[in-house]
Amino acid sequence: MLDPAEFGKAMASIVKDATATLLKRIEELEARQPEKGEKGDPGADAPPVEIDVADVVKQLLATDALAQIVGLEVAAHLEENPPAAGKDGERGPQGERGLDGKDGADGNDGAGIADLMIDRDGALVASMTDGRMKSLGVVVGRDGKNGEPGKDGRSVEGFSRVYAPETHEIVERWKDASGEQELRYPAGGIRHKGYWNPGVKATAGDSWTHNGNLWIAVRDTGAEPSTECKDWTIGARKGRDGRDGKDGKPPPGPVKL
Repeated sequence: MLDPAEFGKAMASIVKDATATLLKRIEELEARQPEKGEKGDPGADAPPVEIDVADVVKQLLATDALAQIVGLEVAAHLEENPPAAGKDGERGPQGERGLDGKDGADGNDGAGIADLMIDRDGALVASMTDGRMKSLGVVVGRDGKNGEPGKDGRSVEGFSRVYAPETHEIVERWKDASGEQELRYPAGGIRHKGYWNPGVKATAGDSWTHNGNLWIAVRDTGAEPSTECKDWTIGARKGRDGRDGKDGKPPPGPVKL
């Protein structure tokens, strides 16, 4: 924070240095004795010389050089003595709550479907309860060009669907005009295959027992089941060993008849 006393001292030093030459010249003029000549008529007394320091300071401050010097001194003083940051002001009081707005007008009633019909272009038109008509698109196909009949559909003969346990797939077979057709897709579910051994090629959905855990393959893989392998997930962990049982009592002695 700027100290007024220190600032005044700095300004006084600057003014003193800047006016030293001028004051010295004034002293020399006052001390100089006039040269002796013929005695002339006594002259009138000259007005006394008075120096107004405040006026001199004003004139000096009006010059650019002194203004720059003062500015540099002030800037240096502020850099060496930076003013302290001001404290945060107190929080103002909370304003009052505004008035509640007016209730809005009631919305229009929703429109339902009163009736449906198909127009001459084959489009489905809905008649709404508010009197509007809305087309929902064409639902009846147009007649073929030139009145040509459409192609006959394919007939299916001997359709069958079986489960293939070796691949865990559903196999569908049928026969049509183009020949025999077959479609295979996974049967789904989990199928247990036994104990895993090196060289096993697991299929997605298979479960295998390894190191006491039940593992389920999430994709086709030949990797060993482990928690580090993303091809497997644990279906059931190995249980802990039970505590040892107490020794049983010896059998009773022979029974006498």
